[in-house]
Amino acid sequence: MKRLKYIMLYAGLLAITACSSEEFSPDETDKDTEVCLAASVSGSEAASRAGESYIKTAFASGDQIRFVNTKFFGEPTFDDNTIYSYKEKGTEWDKFIPLKENSVTWNDFSPTSFVYMFEAIYYPGKNSFDYVSTDQNSEENFKKADLLLAHHRMSLDERFQDIYLTFHHAFAMIRVEAIVPIGTGGLPQNAIQSASLKNVQTEYKIDYTSTIQNDALRTVTGQGPLTEVTMWLQSKQVNSSDKTQTYIFLGIIPVPQQQIVGTDFVHFKVKVNNTEKIYRFVPNSAISLSQSCVTILKLKLGTNGDLPLLLDAEIKPWTEASAGMILDEEDSLTDNGQTGEENQPGDQEGGA
Repeated sequence: MKRLKYIMLYAGLLAITACSSEEFSPDETDKDTEVCLAASVSGSEAASRAGESYIKTAFASGDQIRFVNTKFFGEPTFDDNTIYSYKEKGTEWDKFIPLKENSVTWNDFSPTSFVYMFEAIYYPGKNSFDYVSTDQNSEENFKKADLLLAHHRMSLDERFQDIYLTFHHAFAMIRVEAIVPIGTGGLPQNAIQSASLKNVQTEYKIDYTSTIQNDALRTVTGQGPLTEVTMWLQSKQVNSSDKTQTYIFLGIIPVPQQQIVGTDFVHFKVKVNNTEKIYRFVPNSAISLSQSCVTILKLKLGTNGDLPLLLDAEIKPWTEASAGMILDEEDSLTDNGQTGEENQPGDQEGGA
């Protein structure tokens, strides 16, 4: 009986030694391998076909991402030591290298159970932020709100290999298409001065505690007080056939915790004869927002200050943010609705 106990104890020690050797063999622990990252943006092929410069389809020179190995679903700390800079463009993946010398190697990573877990983030403009800007009234400011996230897992036997990161748009984009009658019985051309999102949250929280599929998007929700976000006027185009002018406004916000219904959601500042007035869009039914998607609202404005009429609302993937754009050639109209011989300055703004 004693001999049997000794044999069982010896077998147990061998098993423990085998597990330790499988996780970190002597050859592996001596190997000091630099971490190589390859990154892409989800849906980049469709976005490239859309041809809109404001849609992030790929990384470029000067871009930086922050990359962390997490353990047991811990929240990552994206400090300056986690920054990787753009190196070169590959066929399908963009390559990144550590920004600082003597940076992290594979020997600095620790697995969670039988996998290595990685989290990455792309801050447009390079500076980290805990909330999106309330001033998105230019293309530059609009782009700076487009936060990207990546989550990736690798098995123990994939140690020392390149790490491939698929980034997703973390927030929701809102695209407002405002159709306005112009000329006789309508508003003057270029009457809408600005548009803003009302009663929205700009702070956000990323859920790093939940288990998600490999390369999937983590849940991000809005938090904090309700505020106002000024939208970017991406374009304004005149359609001479039906004497209307269509304005395209874009904004990016975290998906809110509360429903968007029964309260002011979009305000338009309209100027007529040096007098400004506000047109308010108050949805009667809930407006849906979704991560990595664009909510397209088509509104028709009257001339007497009535609430804008919702013609259509739909959700599409972020890469289809340009879907439904007015593609007719722009004509210039005088205030009486007649077609001018030449386009007037400022009839079309923004755009790619």
